[in-house]
Amino acid sequence: RDADPGEIAIGDPDLDPLGYRAVQAFELAEHEHDLDGFRDAMLDRVYREPDEPQLLAGVEAGSRAAAVVYRNMAVDHDVPFRTFPAAYSFADPGLADQYATVTYTTDEEGYTARGRPVLYNATVIDRADAPEAGHRLVRFLADSPDLLRDAGLTVSNELPRANGSVPPPVER
Repeated sequence: RDADPGEIAIGDPDLDPLGYRAVQAFELAEHEHDLDGFRDAMLDRVYREPDEPQLLAGVEAGSRAAAVVYRNMAVDHDVPFRTFPAAYSFADPGLADQYATVTYTTDEEGYTARGRPVLYNATVIDRADAPEAGHRLVRFLADSPDLLRDAGLTVSNELPRANGSVPPPVER
């Protein structure tokens, strides 16, 4: 369908985790603000962009009023943004139980995604071709929270944290 410059774009929830997280965020906002029917009303109004890299292109070109994207995407494109409150931003690991109250089931494959915090991970496989380089990268990321924040990522005081057997070169 043709673009509506007043329209909000989300990723296609049946193709893209960013899309189903937008739907889940609408549902969490509905509960948080006691807005009966908000999720469904938003789904009736949004444009579902099938190609995630194009979400901000529509905003930048003026063919969309806004897009629901990850903060690091907005920072990368140098577009102004508003951050969702923690109650529905999926950015606070301490709210994992609250996020888990919402789900989205895709139309195509019937996959059900439960809401959960969005966390980026880095790892090194010791049998990789150059594990030393991987160790240096992971150590650099762990030691550079301001760089990650400047890129639009959330780095709380609890992160980074180790999981499993951590190679000695990247231990904190």
